[in-house]
Amino acid sequence: MNAFIRNHIINTVCLVTILLIVVHNNHTMAVGSLDLVRKDFFSTNKSCYNHNFTMFIKQIVQNSTQYHHNFTSYIREVVKNNTRFNQNFTSYINELVKNSTKDVLLKMDSMKKDIMHLNKDEMIMAVIKSLQRDITKTSDDMKMVRVELATEIANEEDSVNRILTPIGVIQTSMEIMRETVKQMQQEVKKNMETIKSEYDNIQMICKTNIEKLKRNITEVIRNEIKDIEDNLERVITERAYKIEDKVDNLEMRIRSKVSPPLDCQGVLRNGNFKDGVYQIYPYNDPHVVKRVFCDMEGGKGWTTLLIRRPQVVQQNFQRTWVQYQSGFGTPTGEFWLGLDAIHGITQRHHQVLRIELQDWDGNIGWAEYQGMWIHSETELYRLHVGHYTGNVGDSLAYHNNQKFSTYDQDNDEWRIGNCATRYHGKGGFWYQRCGYTTPTGIYMEKTVNSSGIAWKKWNNTWMTLKKMVFKIRPE
Repeated sequence: MNAFIRNHIINTVCLVTILLIVVHNNHTMAVGSLDLVRKDFFSTNKSCYNHNFTMFIKQIVQNSTQYHHNFTSYIREVVKNNTRFNQNFTSYINELVKNSTKDVLLKMDSMKKDIMHLNKDEMIMAVIKSLQRDITKTSDDMKMVRVELATEIANEEDSVNRILTPIGVIQTSMEIMRETVKQMQQEVKKNMETIKSEYDNIQMICKTNIEKLKRNITEVIRNEIKDIEDNLERVITERAYKIEDKVDNLEMRIRSKVSPPLDCQGVLRNGNFKDGVYQIYPYNDPHVVKRVFCDMEGGKGWTTLLIRRPQVVQQNFQRTWVQYQSGFGTPTGEFWLGLDAIHGITQRHHQVLRIELQDWDGNIGWAEYQGMWIHSETELYRLHVGHYTGNVGDSLAYHNNQKFSTYDQDNDEWRIGNCATRYHGKGGFWYQRCGYTTPTGIYMEKTVNSSGIAWKKWNNTWMTLKKMVFKIRPE
C-alpha cells in the first residue's frame, strides 16, 4: 500500500510538471497536440477510468477509513494510551512524503533536461509513451495494490484475531474469575452464617459456663465459709476444751491443796500425766501417806496393787497377815499395796481390775473385771469381782467372794489345810479351796509348779510366769 501511494504521487507530480513545462515554453502546437492526444487517449477511457478509479479509491478510502475508525476505536478500547504508534506512523508518512518529493524533483529535473533536447514531435511522442507507460504501470500498480491491500487486510485481520484471541481468553478468564468470585462470595456468605452460628453457640456456651462458674464460685465460697465456720468452731471448741482442762487442772490443784489425792486418778486430776511413783492418801487421812506406782496409760490413772517381775533380789511374798494389811515392797520393783489401802480406795467407788501377764516366751495376755471392791478387816477383806473380759481365761472367778488368807491366818474354805502353806508358796491371797491363780507365789524360772506365779486358765497349766501386775481405776 505504501508503494502504491508513493508511485501514484510520483506519476501525478511528473504529469503536472510536464504540463507546466509545455505551458511555460509557449509551445502552442505541442499543447494543442497534447490536448488532442489526451482527448483522443482519454476520450474512450477517461470516463470509465476516472469513474472506476475514483470509486475504487473512494471505496478504498472509505473502507480504510471505516476500518481505521473501527480499528482505532477497538485499539482505544483495548489498549489505552497508545499514542506512540500514531506518532511513529505520522513520522513515517512525513519521511515517506519527504523522500518521494525528493525523488519527484530529481525526476523532474531529469525530464526537463531531456525535454529540452527533444524536438517537439519527439517530445509529444515521448509524452504519449510516457503516459502509456504510466497508465500501464498504474494498472499494474493497482493490481499490486489490490493484492497488497488483500494481504494487508488479511494481516490486519490476523492481527485483530491475535489481539481478540487473548482478549477472548481474558474474557473467559474474567468470566471464570467472576464465577469464582461469585462462588467465593457465596462461600463467604455461607462461612459468615456459619461463623455467626458458631459465635452464637460460643456466646451461649460462654453464658452457660459463666452461670455455671458463678454457681461453682458461689458453692466454693459457701463451702469455704462453712469450712471456716467449722474450723472456727473446732478452734473455739478446742480452746474451750483447753480452757476447761486448765480449769479442771486448776480445780484439781486447788482440791489437792484442800483434799489430797485418794488414788492415781486423783494424782492425774492434779495435772500429773506421766507414769511414775506418786503419793496417795487412801485412808482419807492427810497424815497417812502411801507411795504407789501410777500408770497414766491413756489418761486413765491406774493405781498399782501388785507387781511381780524379775529383780536382782526378788521380793519375799511369804508375809504375815499384818504385813499384807499394811503392804510391802518397792513401787518400782516388786510390790504389794496393802489390804487397808485397797479397802480405802475401793470403798468409795467400785473399780475396774486389770491383770497383765507375760510368760517366759514373751507372750502377753490380759484380763479385766468390772465392779471390783473388798470389804474391811471386819469381813476379812472379802473380794468382789464382776464381768470378765480378756484373752487369758477367767482364773479369778473361782476366788470371787472369798476372804483373804495368809500362812499365819487361814480364812479359806479348805477344811483340812491352809492353801497358803501347802500349795502356793506361803503367799497370801483370796483362796477358796486353794484356786486357779497364785499371784503371790514363789518367783521361779519357766517351770510347771503350783507354788510359783501362775494363771492356770491360760493354756490350762500351772506354767510359771515371768510377770504379773494387778492395777485398778474407778469405773
